[in-house]
Amino acid sequence: MSDAEQVSDVPSAALAGLAAHTPWLANARQRVATALRAGRLPHGLLVYGSPGVGQTPLAWWIAQLLFCQGQGLGPCGQCDDCVLFSAGTHPDLHYVGREEKATVIRVEQVRELGVSLTGKSFRGGYRVGIIDPVDLMNTNSYNAFLKTLEEPGERLALILVAQRTERIPATIRSRCQRVHVPGPPGDEALSWLRSTVDAKTDWPAYLEDCGGAPFAAMEAAGAGEPVGPEMELHLFDSRTTPDPMSLAQVWSKDRPAARLRWLELRLQRAISELAEMSDEVNNNPRNRLKNSAARRNIRHTFVLLDEVRRARQLEAGPANPLLLWENLLVGFLPATRQATRRDDR
Repeated sequence: MSDAEQVSDVPSAALAGLAAHTPWLANARQRVATALRAGRLPHGLLVYGSPGVGQTPLAWWIAQLLFCQGQGLGPCGQCDDCVLFSAGTHPDLHYVGREEKATVIRVEQVRELGVSLTGKSFRGGYRVGIIDPVDLMNTNSYNAFLKTLEEPGERLALILVAQRTERIPATIRSRCQRVHVPGPPGDEALSWLRSTVDAKTDWPAYLEDCGGAPFAAMEAAGAGEPVGPEMELHLFDSRTTPDPMSLAQVWSKDRPAARLRWLELRLQRAISELAEMSDEVNNNPRNRLKNSAARRNIRHTFVLLDEVRRARQLEAGPANPLLLWENLLVGFLPATRQATRRDDR
């Protein structure tokens, strides 16, 4: 198998199994299954939602459903195709993901996928291609993929997983049926994590770290203690005077991606608080920035947010983690307290 075809290292069965018992995915599961059984499922599906809410598990659940020989509204888990899927050895399943230390999905990966999907099904059923995350493809990759999407052939399903659909060209989006994965209410996410994973874990702290996204919280819990309290103290508490170089030494080695994700969410929340959900278009006087100081702060916070988002892109690639954090924190530490301070005078 080529790199594009390798799926044995992907926990597909575990992800699909979790998706099968996730309450906030129920509507999406039912819509897809009903369309499939009625013969109305399109060849292109764009499964999207906020990071960690469940779009990846849902994509794997859909793939298993497509292979399943049963006729129910979910995979049976017992037929030959389900067994092959659970083992990660189904010959008609083809997966493309971001390679280690890569910032994009390369055009070569997409071309290999297209070649793999041109032949006939080994099992006589669907051929399924999963690209996750499709919003990390570049222009050349999208162009290479478009032909496969335009001329899919018989019984070919392409499942595209995304977080930010605005990054995907309209030529791709328009040829797919969208399957939105909503984030669950906080109490539902908390109840599901406690009953499904572990009741003793401090799930509220991890959900706070991950913006309420349960699957992201699961991943964070497996990596160590929540990063939010420590970062809140050092970055946003005016009573502390941390050394940016010392913090960079520690944070560049200790879950840097999770810390940048938390920081992005924290700044987004700060912007919402500063704006108080501003709705000046509808002339709502209660929800406006109080004064010029608040307007300056919100502009400054947007600048910080852009810097963090650039750092997240660089962190996923070959950038030096220590230099990345040093460059970010040297200017960031003195700015955060001013940028996020509320001024209600």
